[in-house]
Parts: sequence; structure tokens; C-alpha cells
Amino acid sequence: MSLIDQVKLLHDAGLHSNIKIMANLVLSASEHNPDVLTMPQKYQVQVWYGDALYEEGEFHRAETVYKKALQIKRVLNRSRARGVPTTNTTTEPDLPNEVDVKYRIHECHCRLKQLKEAVGVLESIPAKHRTPKVNMALAKLYQKAGLDRSAITYFREVLKECPMALEAVLCLLSLGVKGAEVASLTMSNLPNLSNIEWMTSLVKGHAHAALKDYSKATQVFKVLESKSILRDSTELLHSLAESYFLGGDLTNAMQVYTRLHSLDPHWTRGMDIYAYLLAEEKEIKELETLSTTLMNSSENSVEMWIAMGYYCAVTKKPTRAVYLAQKAFMLDNRCAQSVILKGNVLKDTNKISEAILHFREAVRIAPHRFEGHKGLVDSLMMAHRLKEAITTAGNACRTLGNTPRSLTLLSSVFATESLAIDKVKQTILDL
Repeated sequence: MSLIDQVKLLHDAGLHSNIKIMANLVLSASEHNPDVLTMPQKYQVQVWYGDALYEEGEFHRAETVYKKALQIKRVLNRSRARGVPTTNTTTEPDLPNEVDVKYRIHECHCRLKQLKEAVGVLESIPAKHRTPKVNMALAKLYQKAGLDRSAITYFREVLKECPMALEAVLCLLSLGVKGAEVASLTMSNLPNLSNIEWMTSLVKGHAHAALKDYSKATQVFKVLESKSILRDSTELLHSLAESYFLGGDLTNAMQVYTRLHSLDPHWTRGMDIYAYLLAEEKEIKELETLSTTLMNSSENSVEMWIAMGYYCAVTKKPTRAVYLAQKAFMLDNRCAQSVILKGNVLKDTNKISEAILHFREAVRIAPHRFEGHKGLVDSLMMAHRLKEAITTAGNACRTLGNTPRSLTLLSSVFATESLAIDKVKQTILDL
């Protein structure tokens, strides 16, 4: 067995810490003795070395190693173009694709929070060589950067090749693409498969949710969950629970989240909202159990930090709750629940100015969330800034629609002061 075969054996066995040592030594030896590795073998070992560093969490080093691998590959390509032999064997093993190596470099940048650099690496891949995986990554990065038109373009590219890429479907709907168009991208590209009639209803339900018509969304999801082969699907239950919650039906949202958690205790998505609901109901024991389960399921998830934060909040540990909310926000600065948690704790500890800043941020991140608007209105009223509270409550009605919750919030502001009835009428008419 040759030296390259021994390194391959370590790679195939997943012995990443061993490859870190062995690949480093072998590559150093090949620098001083060209007979140790051929150029293609050197490229291969360099990529394995990068993979090992990535798996061991050394993302800076992995990025550097992957870039060296691409430099070797460019030398190989130029040599082939000139007809210069690169190996003394008659057959050359399949080498790692350059696109895959660049994708790995992008992953390193993402882990290091270098999103601009991650986009740059993926954009350097010629369009005709971009795989669905590359297009999906580009689309999500563009969406995160607020470049919605570019994001829509690449999500569409994903669905052209992979029509059942449901995350791409949900992202397109959230970006304002009409449900009918999204449905055509999926169903028209699917072969005549049996047992997928639920797909159309699923897209329809999410289209209603994207349009903030949560009543219709819950109707569709309820029918799918009770009368189709998708019963007890945790994905579907999450969609149903979220629609109940965003529509203001907190009782049913709690019931569905409880059922979801009992079916899959290690499920994390939406558990930050479940923690919020448990905290509102002062279900301290259940909240403690949820926090512990999430801690065991995922060492560093946003939902875990938020659940722990709510537990600290209801057990009168506000400083710790604020710290945990900030930990969650540092992991994902688009997570509205972490800002809402922090804002509520600051409000409850009478740090009103800070609370106002956090609730404004929550409204900016997630304007469809009632809790951000309510927290901001309540904080402004506590600060005796009544005019701003009225304006904010009116904006909540315009953003969320004239729902019972938003109108009640507006009414609560008017109820605090003896305002002229004409002013009240005019404010409501302006909505």
C-alpha cells in the first residue's frame, strides 16, 4: 500500500485528527522530495488536509489550506493545457472538484462570520458550473444581505433542478413571490409521482402564511395534518404551531408546540417561541425541562440560549436572562425572539430607555411579530411618551392589519388619557 493510500485510509475512516498530523508531514516531505507525491496526489492530500482542519473546527487554517490546494490545481490545469505529463501512472484517480473546494472555502468564511468573503468565493464560480448547492448558498447569503432580487433569482435556479427543495420554496414565498408562481416552479418540474398530492396544499398553506393570512394558513395545515398521510409530521406541526402563534391564537399554538416537543424532544426550530409561551403561562417546571433538553440536544443553538433566558427571567434572574438573550443574538442577529426577550427583561427591571431601543430593533427585524410592537408601545407609555405610543400603535395596525390584538393595543393607549373623541376617531380612520 502506497503512502497516498495510507492517507486515503485515514480520510475514509474519518480520522480527522490523525490526518491533520499525517498530511502536514507528507506535504512537508513532498516539498523537499518531489518523488514523495505527484502533483495530482499533492492536490488530493491538500484537500484532505483542509477537510480534516474544517472538521476539527480550525476554519482559518482550513481556508488557507484549501486556497493552496486551488493554487496546485491551477498549476495542474496549465500543465495539462501545455501537454506536460503530471503523473507517471497510466491512470489518474478522480480528483476533488474545484467547485467543491470553493464551496468548502465559503463554508469556512461563513463559520468565521465573513459573509462578504463567502459571497465573493461563490461568485468566482462560473455560472455554468454552479451546482444547486452553490446556488442555494448564494441565494441565502444574498437574502441575508438584503439583496432580495438576486436571492429570488438563485432560489429559482435551485427549484429548476431540484423542484422539491422546500426551503427554497419557503424563502421565495417570504420574499414576496406569488404562491402560484412558486407552485408552478415545483409541480411543473416534477415527474408524475404518486403520493405527493399534499405538495400543492403545503405550498398553498405557506403562501397564505407569507401573505400574513394566518387564519387560512392554519386551515390548510390542519386539514393536511388530520386528513393526509402527513399526520404527526414534525415539519407540518411546526408550520401549524407557528401560524397559530403569529395569528394570535396562543392557546392552540401552545397545544401544537407541546405535541411537537413530545413527538421529537430534540427538535429545536420554534422552541424559542414555545419557551416564550411557557414563560407567559409561568410554567416554570416545563420551561426548565425544555431548557435542559435543548441543552442536551444542541450545545450552541439560538433556541437553547433563549429557553434558558426565559427560565432565568421567570425565576427572577434578570441579569442572567439579559446575558443569555445577548448570547442568542450574537449567534443570529436576525433572531427577533432574542431581542424581544431582552427588551421585556429590561422593561420589567425599569430600564425603559434600553428597552425601547431593543423593541425598535425587534420591530425592524420582524415587523410581523406583534410582541415587538406591544413591547415598544408599553415601554413608550411607561416613559410617558404618549404621542409616540399612539403613532407606534397605529403603525402596528397598519403593519399587522386591523386584528383584535392590534386594535386592542391601540385602544389601550387611548384609554390611558382622556383624549378628545374626535382625535380617537380620526386616528382609527387613518389606519
